[in-house]
Amino acid sequence: MSTGLYNEDLSHYRKLLNKKMELAIWQQSIWSKFMGFINDGRYEKSAKYGSATLRPTGKPIEVLKDFTHGGISMDIPIRYPLTDSGIAGKLQLLGNEEQIKTANKTISVNQIRHGVLIQDNKMSKQALSDPFLVKELMGNASAELQDWFNRWLATQPYFAFLQGYSEHLTRSTTLGGLGKTKKSHMNTYVAGAGRVSFSNTAATYEASVASAIGGLTSADVMSTEVIENMVYAASHNHRIQPITVGQSKLYPIVISDAAARQLRDDTKWKDRNLYAGGEKESNALFNGQVEGVYGGALILVDNTIPSAYVTGDGDFSNADSTTGDANGVQYGKYSNNIVSFMSSPVDTGARKPAVLFGASAIACGVASDISFENETVDYKQKKTEGADMIIGFEVSDIVDSDGYFGLSGDKRYENYSSLVAWTYSPSDGTW
Repeated sequence: MSTGLYNEDLSHYRKLLNKKMELAIWQQSIWSKFMGFINDGRYEKSAKYGSATLRPTGKPIEVLKDFTHGGISMDIPIRYPLTDSGIAGKLQLLGNEEQIKTANKTISVNQIRHGVLIQDNKMSKQALSDPFLVKELMGNASAELQDWFNRWLATQPYFAFLQGYSEHLTRSTTLGGLGKTKKSHMNTYVAGAGRVSFSNTAATYEASVASAIGGLTSADVMSTEVIENMVYAASHNHRIQPITVGQSKLYPIVISDAAARQLRDDTKWKDRNLYAGGEKESNALFNGQVEGVYGGALILVDNTIPSAYVTGDGDFSNADSTTGDANGVQYGKYSNNIVSFMSSPVDTGARKPAVLFGASAIACGVASDISFENETVDYKQKKTEGADMIIGFEVSDIVDSDGYFGLSGDKRYENYSSLVAWTYSPSDGTW
């Protein structure tokens, strides 16, 4: 590495910075209310953070509109505060200055496409004699595709939290992906075992995560203690910044419906809601609702959270190494080497994550918003419609790309925006 402070060897010099991007369409997702669009003059201004050109909003998902000059990867420079003790008295300052330290957040984008076969030939239309049926079955392709993209988008933040990237970035290059190496969250906790010791040796860390998650037993359920431990770890161990909800500063925590069922059976949860009182319709003991505020957390429930699988599980698919889970942990079920959440959105695995996140937890890059095209071939016999967008999600790890913190080689330095805690929460419950 060159000894100069800013030079062509710096990753900020080598990679793309500050390009324009477009706005993504978001619907049907708990994530929509947690999105912020990094200021380009058209959106809400926010306080300076990290660099002179990119101004994060402080929302949990930072949408970066910055790729119109081309490229598929971008670095967001993060400047750390000065930390040396300074020079006292008559001692010479020259030669004892502190070097400015910078690290990176990164984001990559890839195209995702899907299409609908509207008509394979004119005989298909002829067979549907009712004009209403023709309209219903052959005229709603755009709505079907928009629904597909809405559901696909709603799941991608989970893959970013659990394996570092949205799933189309980790697909092998032969399957159209970027071949990104999956990386379990730096701040991984497991009920009954605590935090998994982090290592920048990927094989070591992934094996440790797999071992800890694989050790979950039926006693390691979701509970108020798990929620309280997550909130404590967020504020004391990782400096995660909560978000403002009304007049309160809270940590959003997304749990599965199976974990919510276990939380309802927790004694402290029952006592807290008993003393809270309220009308039957509004009291959680009567309406069964788990979503709400508890112990400094905003509890949200989503049944589409992927489960974890380890070597030996029936749904662990690493017999084919193209899934990238060679070190023993896999997030979500696979079919033909692609995670199959679209056909099976409710993952029935027993090992479920609870995801706590704060400000700027996910970086979302959008190079091209959703667009629709139709195609007519074979003398207007065959009709299809397709949609595409270029987008990517990545967890906001801080990477020491230039060795300022002694971790040169694009190694992860820290994550101060989210954590993941695992419990044994089977979807079928206990009868």
